[in-house]
Amino acid sequence: MIKRIHLWLAGLLVVQIVAGVLVFWPRRTAAGNGQPLLPDLSAETVTELTVEDTAGTSVRLAQVDGAWVLPDVGDYPANITTVDNALKLLAGLTTGRVVARTESSHRQLQVAEDNFVRRVDLKTAEGAHTLFVGSSPSYGLTHVRVAGQTEVYAAGQINSWDLPTQPDGWVNTVYLSVPEDTLRRVTVENANGAFTLESGQSEDEEGEAATTWTLADLAEDEEMSASAVLTLVNQATSVNMTTPLGREE
Repeated sequence: MIKRIHLWLAGLLVVQIVAGVLVFWPRRTAAGNGQPLLPDLSAETVTELTVEDTAGTSVRLAQVDGAWVLPDVGDYPANITTVDNALKLLAGLTTGRVVARTESSHRQLQVAEDNFVRRVDLKTAEGAHTLFVGSSPSYGLTHVRVAGQTEVYAAGQINSWDLPTQPDGWVNTVYLSVPEDTLRRVTVENANGAFTLESGQSEDEEGEAATTWTLADLAEDEEMSASAVLTLVNQATSVNMTTPLGREE
């Protein structure tokens, strides 16, 4: 009796595995193979783009006077290369590989209304589109679904990291960059006072020209820390921002 139960359970398990493979195994469709997933969309027609993750973090980009900006942070300019690349990837998605056709599969593939890796909202002069970007079953494949449709496709053209949800993923984060070899003087001032560093030229052990720094008004009993000075100069001449905040203090 026990052996029969074991055989019955084993058979049921096999049926479940086969059913799962049939539902979720990527396959090509006979009709509409390779058709655009968003047929009315082109990179040139998009005027606004919003990307959100399931935690609620989102970023919005919009075209203002022909330039892409972040309207929620004082119209800070976006990196046009990053925006163009994302829009071309979205417009290039196709319906070539169907993964599932049922609404019950959406949560498992992370393309559901309330469970997704990325939700992408696109606006054009003709209308709006919403796309869900989900899990990646393997390298180079990502599940995608258009809002309002039950079909889920495996896309090889896009990944979630192509669609960051933080502003710093869409802008040039270099805030200040000054070539160190052009510096002659650096003055640092705070509530305790000010001090000045001055640069000069010397030769290293191999006879090559090297920049050296001296601290002005150094007392006789004081000694300059060369490593601390180099760290300060590097920090002062190369400043990267975490994120733009806006125009107000």
